[in-house]
Amino acid sequence: MSKFAKMSTEVEVIDLEGGGDSVQNQNFEPLPDDPALFAPYTYNRSMCKVSTKKAEKGYTPFPSTISQEVLDEITRSFVPRDSDIWIVSYPKSGTTWGTEIISQIVHGESNAAPLGGGIALGLTDEEHVPWLEALCGKSPSVDEAIARINAMPETKPRTFKSHAPLDFIKLWTTAKSAVIYLARNPKDIAVSLWHHSHSKTSFGYEGPFSHFLDKIFLSGRAESGSWWGHVGTYFAAENWQAVVEGEEDNDDSTPRLFCLWYEAMLRTPAEAVQGISDFVGHKVSMVKAEEIAQECSFSAMKKSELANGVKGCNIEQDGGHEGDVNNAAGSQIRKGGVGGWKDYMTVRQNERFDKIHHRQLERGNTAGLGHNLIIDFGDQKFDSKADKMLEMLEGGGPESNDGEGGGCLVF
Repeated sequence: MSKFAKMSTEVEVIDLEGGGDSVQNQNFEPLPDDPALFAPYTYNRSMCKVSTKKAEKGYTPFPSTISQEVLDEITRSFVPRDSDIWIVSYPKSGTTWGTEIISQIVHGESNAAPLGGGIALGLTDEEHVPWLEALCGKSPSVDEAIARINAMPETKPRTFKSHAPLDFIKLWTTAKSAVIYLARNPKDIAVSLWHHSHSKTSFGYEGPFSHFLDKIFLSGRAESGSWWGHVGTYFAAENWQAVVEGEEDNDDSTPRLFCLWYEAMLRTPAEAVQGISDFVGHKVSMVKAEEIAQECSFSAMKKSELANGVKGCNIEQDGGHEGDVNNAAGSQIRKGGVGGWKDYMTVRQNERFDKIHHRQLERGNTAGLGHNLIIDFGDQKFDSKADKMLEMLEGGGPESNDGEGGGCLVF
């Protein structure tokens, strides 16, 4: 196979450089939705705002089942606890993997175990790691769903997952709550999110990869908005916590943050499990960490999905079409590897992606991401004292599509 995939469908290139055709400003705040933006295809979302005491923030795209009313009710009624543990990420960054790991660490079994096995996405009360905003959006009564969550016993920490930006998470946590944030190479995310948008019928999306990349992902219009804004704010907050740690006048309401790279977790999964367990205060031995890493491996999750299905979600199951830029695969657990974007992007698309990526860093839009964490993806230069796991990425060889080898963040 050639280095980059052949593209059979060309689309108009959006002028993000000039800003005239972009839907977001330098603070990653998309403007109100306009269906014409996605023509000739449909891409259903819910455009929501977060309101704080200081100001009303800009719009963020959410799945269409998560409305402004749902988010506002969570903010009003959900009672956070110091002991709460969250797995948060931009979509398709290893969230299902992370929920399986935290479920094993805290609850001693798979997230879907109460449902009889398979893959659980956090959409039912019975699961160990509910997806708070989606569970409430799916519930016939948001008030009742939140009341049940507030009434959970305090004998064990509550565990949640979310794709919400930090402005929302700060309203749903305390300064002592633990948030594990997972980040992944955005090129692999773009591919995975395209498959995801096809498999979830609620999006109503049928466009080819070329359309999704330009009109949706690189334009900040995908679910959860801009990757650069979403990831950058979390890493910046974690770096800031490392700076002000122990200062008496630190009144920041941000929860405790532990940011991890998906690629680092693939390289040394047992060490990642142990790092997470230490952070949440449920320390496990290396032997136990290796056991959990094996039980939560992608091969194990794929077998579980095939044997018992995906619980509580409208997924069109179709494991084929890998590498086909016009037909998406519908499996929830597809490959779990690194570098698969090379089977989808043309040389031109890759160059465009790199140009936008580096422009975002130059503008400073990524807050801590561009200047305090990732200096240059291509050269693998890192500068972060806060993220203990990043050291795993240094000094490795070329990346591969199966998650083996080093250099995982090289574009």
